[in-house]
Amino acid sequence: MDRVPLVQVEGKTIPETPIVPGEQPDLINPMENIEYHRVADFMGIDYNERQDPHVAEKIDYIFRWGQDTSGSEKRIDALMAVKNLIKGMGITDKGKEMIKKVYRWIRLDNNRRSIEKEMELLNG
Repeated sequence: MDRVPLVQVEGKTIPETPIVPGEQPDLINPMENIEYHRVADFMGIDYNERQDPHVAEKIDYIFRWGQDTSGSEKRIDALMAVKNLIKGMGITDKGKEMIKKVYRWIRLDNNRRSIEKEMELLNG
């Protein structure tokens, strides 16, 4: 169970998933989002690297892939899907290097799936 409850903080609700800066301007930024820090901790990202908007975007993309793959909005289920991918890829790196490799694989996999769907439409 989480130690920090998701409650209202200074009149703003903490979102349950990490967010990309600028994507949802009405929500608090990722550095104030406890869920973002929990996911970043899991991925081995140190505090200084978390402040980079490109790293935050990649973390968000990977996390959302985990949610889609697991079919669950729960953080633990999404992170288990990410962990299984990392294990399957044989990645032993942590932090920024791991994020780069996983992000790149997921992007290529999504592109492949999109191309396959387009090919089915043409053959259809």
